[in-house]
Amino acid sequence: MKNKGLIGGVTVLICLFIGSYLSGIIYYLSFSTSSKSVTVFTFFEQFYYYHDIVFYRKHLILSGLVGFGVSISLPLIALYFHLKPPTEKLHGDARWATDAEIRSKGWFTTAPKGIVLGKLGKKFLIYAGDCFILLMSPTRGGKGISLIITNLLSWRDSVVVTDFKRENYYITSKWRQTILRQAVYMFDPFAEDGRTHRYNPLSYVSRGSLAVADINNISAAFYPNKSGNEGFWNGQARKLFLGLALMILERGDLPFTIGEVLRQSTGKGKPLKEYLQEQVDTKKSSGIPFSDACLTQLYSVIGMSDNTLSNAINTFDAPLGNWSNPIFDAATSETDFDFRELRKKRIAIYIGITPDYLPVAQVILNLFFSQLINLNVKVLPEHDRSLKYTCLLLMDEFPLMGKIPELAKGVGFVAGYGLKIMTIAQSRWQILGADCYGKEGGTNYLSNHHVQVMHTVAKDDDETAKKISAQLGNKTVTVRSRQRAAGFWGKSSPTDTFSDVARPLMLPQELTTMDFWTEIIDVGGERPIKCEKIGYFKEPVFLDRLKQVSPMLRNFKKQIPNKEQFQLIIASGEMMMPLPLPVTDKLIAIPLPTEAQVAAFEHGAVIGVDDAPYPDSDTAQSELNNATATAFVAQAESLNTLGDMPDF
Repeated sequence: MKNKGLIGGVTVLICLFIGSYLSGIIYYLSFSTSSKSVTVFTFFEQFYYYHDIVFYRKHLILSGLVGFGVSISLPLIALYFHLKPPTEKLHGDARWATDAEIRSKGWFTTAPKGIVLGKLGKKFLIYAGDCFILLMSPTRGGKGISLIITNLLSWRDSVVVTDFKRENYYITSKWRQTILRQAVYMFDPFAEDGRTHRYNPLSYVSRGSLAVADINNISAAFYPNKSGNEGFWNGQARKLFLGLALMILERGDLPFTIGEVLRQSTGKGKPLKEYLQEQVDTKKSSGIPFSDACLTQLYSVIGMSDNTLSNAINTFDAPLGNWSNPIFDAATSETDFDFRELRKKRIAIYIGITPDYLPVAQVILNLFFSQLINLNVKVLPEHDRSLKYTCLLLMDEFPLMGKIPELAKGVGFVAGYGLKIMTIAQSRWQILGADCYGKEGGTNYLSNHHVQVMHTVAKDDDETAKKISAQLGNKTVTVRSRQRAAGFWGKSSPTDTFSDVARPLMLPQELTTMDFWTEIIDVGGERPIKCEKIGYFKEPVFLDRLKQVSPMLRNFKKQIPNKEQFQLIIASGEMMMPLPLPVTDKLIAIPLPTEAQVAAFEHGAVIGVDDAPYPDSDTAQSELNNATATAFVAQAESLNTLGDMPDF
């Protein structure tokens, strides 16, 4: 109340001063006299000395009425418009967010745990909230250059990214390991050269009484609960999987891997029932029999009829076909990274399964993300101070992974456990498809993404364009229509009619013809933002980070390499961490590295471009690196002159 009284008093004084000054000017001008000498006190002085003289009194009264009338009416008019309720827009009031609104919502923050989404003028738009993000971008829509690589070069906590083209690993892995000091991993169990880090799902199985629940969680990825006949056989397969896994675990002399579970299911040349009974008898004769949980499952299998067991084995084998591949089996025989460390340490995991293997990769991807989520929703960060980092799941080409049940169930609560999700798809209809999450499951999944980023919609994707147009809403516009009516003597007179009509903020066809470098950010409860798409190769802040690990890029100094030059630098491999050594030498057609080459790996040397053979010594390795760099620099200099990189 005191503040309001003070403001009111100051306002009255200002109005008096302005009114007095205006009245003095008007008074002087009424006599055609120069007003240069007028002050705020002139009018009162003139009134004091001349108000008794009728000739002057008339001018004084008129001047005062006009001057003070203006000074008082203007703030009253402003107050009226301030207090007046906004005019209701009959057809909607959709509009783009203003700079002031964007700033007030904190989009120009420099928060270290923010996600870079776009650019407005010279400032980056960074989302620092906890909501999940959905990016819809068609093929060649620029999702990699605008959001994925930019965030891999800015997000400083843990990250797991699906990198099916491996371009993200080639460009960002060395920066994350050498500059951010993160442990960096590339997981591709189908790698034909065997160069992958390893992930063994069974390595997360607890010992003791908790083993059964852990193994059942894993087997659910292979044999999900379903109704009818399929559900029955999946249940029989789960019994076999659990029994064999517990048997291997309790024997202790076999590798505890899914590949070994598959091998044990063959009976090792004997009928499976006979083989399992031998295992039970041998373990019992050793004085340390199998646990009751293990025996229950093994006897359940032994007691099956031959026909039932045959069908159970067929169901059991179906999702485990990849483990017949020696490279895949080796890549899942040990674990090089620990999901439980993702919130305790800063780790980067790139999933580099190439597109040709994606049709058979859904099982391992399902298991990978299911375990990642299950292992990280056991303890809240506020209950364990060691869980000090957030893990970003950058899920590019999300629909290609198929349905991940644990993700569908957990999308509503995993944010509280320090997991942040960015889902990337070409359109929402991919996620709603029957071969992905379906209409009900997909709608639930999408509804938990309160931040949506939209690029230019593909011209043949009418449904997505209509959906986004409706989501952005309508605005009310006034249109004029002119009619001519016949008048006297045959003459016509025009009549203008004005009416309010609805107009989408963006029409579907405008969304399909939107400029490549334009994007839309829509957050629940806020006005949508129309902004500029980022290109990491055009932004000094991201180029400078890559220059920290790329000598060839540093040679360009403040200039920007063109597309061909940048591709040569990427192909040189100097921005990526060397891939792991082959997991097996059984089917690899390239020679294994020497000890000197292993040392070179550890010192960050780039060993081999594409599938070039390994040199025979560290000296030869150094010569290869130097020759490669020289060749690439020479090629780069022979290309177009330096300039802005073309769109790609």
